[in-house]
Amino acid sequence: MAFDEKDDFADLADEDREMLEHYLSGTGDRLAKLSAALSAAKQGGAGSKEDLRNALHKLAGSAGTFGFTGLGEMARDLEKRVVAADDPIAEDILLDVISMRHEMEQTFEEARSRIAPRPEVQHLSAIRQKLVVAVIGGGLEDPLTDDTAKAVGKALAHAGAHLVCGGLGGCMEGAARGYREAKGEGIVVGILPGPSRHEANPWIDLPIPTGVGQAQAALVAMAVDGAIVVGGGGGTLSEIGLLLRDGKPVVALAHTGGAAEMVGGRSLYKQHVIGAETADEAVMKLLQALSDRPNLAKR
Repeated sequence: MAFDEKDDFADLADEDREMLEHYLSGTGDRLAKLSAALSAAKQGGAGSKEDLRNALHKLAGSAGTFGFTGLGEMARDLEKRVVAADDPIAEDILLDVISMRHEMEQTFEEARSRIAPRPEVQHLSAIRQKLVVAVIGGGLEDPLTDDTAKAVGKALAHAGAHLVCGGLGGCMEGAARGYREAKGEGIVVGILPGPSRHEANPWIDLPIPTGVGQAQAALVAMAVDGAIVVGGGGGTLSEIGLLLRDGKPVVALAHTGGAAEMVGGRSLYKQHVIGAETADEAVMKLLQALSDRPNLAKR
């Protein structure tokens, strides 16, 4: 089955509409993986060339299948250029990939707007189309961890994910601020331990007061697809345990000390905590780990 890129999709059969909606709902994650691969390629990270090639290959195949033939051919041409390129990949190729990503975002958004929604899905949230990632760590002000958390928030915004945190100060405020200053298109959710939404830091879009104290960590763990750890203490260790218990990937920035240093690169509860050195690397590795979870789209 294929669709014309300029079709208004007004007369689609229900089965074809569902298939197209399903494809378009997953494009956010595909483009997020392309962004992560781009970020790694800019830094010349090990394996970044293959990651970028793989992201382009998947976009080319799926776009072509659903009739977005121009985009599919563009992605396939770039895939060939990446394969033929030396390490590190030349800047002109990376700029062309960035340009293609922007064109894909616009085309897919226009396609979504041209599909007349069925009544039962008219008010579906974009939350279904994005990954939900927690940034967890210390709640006290610390220049190192706060700046790192801010960089993580920025990287998550660029990756197209939603951000969840405890909503208070320290690395939670740093991550939320970085996300908002990067003008992320998702939302920043603060799951607060106390009973009042007014305790949230000013960068939170959606404060959720719980009044459950430290048990709030369990709510954060349930709400997200994975997490990035920046510093932290005993409370953060308990959050990590809850995430690992549920089989959710955790990436720790070990150089930030505390809980992150204790668990980064180690195995706990038969699960491996992934280590990372930079914010961009942490986001890239988390996206890679999530891409290996076949049931993610069913969450």
